Amino acid sequence: MKVLSCGRQAPDTQTSGAANAAQRKKATSHWAGKLAEHIREQDLNHSRSREDILQQIVDFDRHFTLPELLKKVQEKFPSIGSATVYRSIPLFVAAGILQESLADQDKLSVYELGEGAHHDHIVCLKCGTIFEFHDESIEVAQEKLISKLGFKAVRHHHVIYADCLKAR
Repeated sequence: MKVLSCGRQAPDTQTSGAANAAQRKKATSHWAGKLAEHIREQDLNHSRSREDILQQIVDFDRHFTLPELLKKVQEKFPSIGSATVYRSIPLFVAAGILQESLADQDKLSVYELGEGAHHDHIVCLKCGTIFEFHDESIEVAQEKLISKLGFKAVRHHHVIYADCLKAR
């Protein structure tokens, strides 16, 4: 089993501030391109607010909830209303920028950037820590079960809710 870091890689403390800024700029450019393509395909209007919200999403270095995103956006861009943030989420999901990955201990949806390698989650019910992991034997067992039952998997998401050792 391979335990992955939660969410995206946090900025490397050995990397200079300029290098981190360059990485963020590159990531933002990638996701902005996906957003622009989706907006064109759906014949939607371009919006500076969506770009500003996207920047705040890219700047997260972990999974996040909608209230956390809203707080971050409104701290940086007070003119962007909560309705704009909430309405933008389905657009970002449809564009493949975000994926709703699970619910936290308060039953709020938790989001992360899309297009990452497939992984599953363990969520601590006490402290809310989210661990990402990938275990090929679990994936193989799921495929065998799905096939045995006569199904063809389209997608899946495996979440284990538990109490971590730190929270006991």
